[in-house]
Amino acid sequence: MKKLRVFPCKKLHQIWKQWLNAYRWIYNWTIATLKSGSKLSAYDLQKQCRECDKPDWVNQLPGHQLQEAVAEACDAYKQAMANKGQPLRVSQKSKVTHSKV
Repeated sequence: MKKLRVFPCKKLHQIWKQWLNAYRWIYNWTIATLKSGSKLSAYDLQKQCRECDKPDWVNQLPGHQLQEAVAEACDAYKQAMANKGQPLRVSQKSKVTHSKV
């Protein structure tokens, strides 16, 4: 597989950053809703998220991204609850041990 590096124009870069921030906002909203004791399905949470009060910049996010953010948050929450409330973190940073000098 060949890697391709993309250099977007400033306007496209701003749109991508805005979508990423909106995705994060929806993900965090979903986690907070689930932590408050909600037993709604991912589909119902998507519906509720579309109807809830949210900042205007979050409303700019395409619909399929909202669905993905809610679904990913639901999956992460279920995995955390299955792991006694601890999220499963698989990243390179967690494998690095830091020592104090």
